[in-house]
Amino acid sequence: MAIGTQEDFKMGVGNEESGDGYFSCLDFLGRYARGERIRLGAKLIVIGGGNTAIDAARAALRCGATEVAIIYHRSREEMPADGGEIREAQAEGVRMEYLVAPVKIIWKDGVIQGIECVRTELVEPDKSGRRRPCSVERLRICTRYQFGYFGHRPTA
Repeated sequence: MAIGTQEDFKMGVGNEESGDGYFSCLDFLGRYARGERIRLGAKLIVIGGGNTAIDAARAALRCGATEVAIIYHRSREEMPADGGEIREAQAEGVRMEYLVAPVKIIWKDGVIQGIECVRTELVEPDKSGRRRPCSVERLRICTRYQFGYFGHRPTA
């Protein structure tokens, strides 16, 4: 028997909703595993630092995305994903953007246009023992497709 997690946490950012160009990592990976045809644009942003985000980024390349970047609000040292998975993703062409946190998703007529982010720096540790990110400056990243991911939990 295996028990998996099947419910995403929300990222808690402005305008976080479903629409054209926004997927949850778990939904995307489920569709990918079932062999469904998934239409993606050339450029894609994945938000998160765990193995699910890494898997989604790598699968997106296999689905035809030509440029995939993962944004993560802490540094590489605090990233929970397996080090080997991160290295393999980078070798496949996934770009890592550390110390960048999402703030708001930008929509126009129901279609994602980009994401507003903040550059962060790390300060004192939080409850998890990892240093906590603190906002430094605002950024805007333009993208047509984005995978949102901020963890998952088991469904009861």
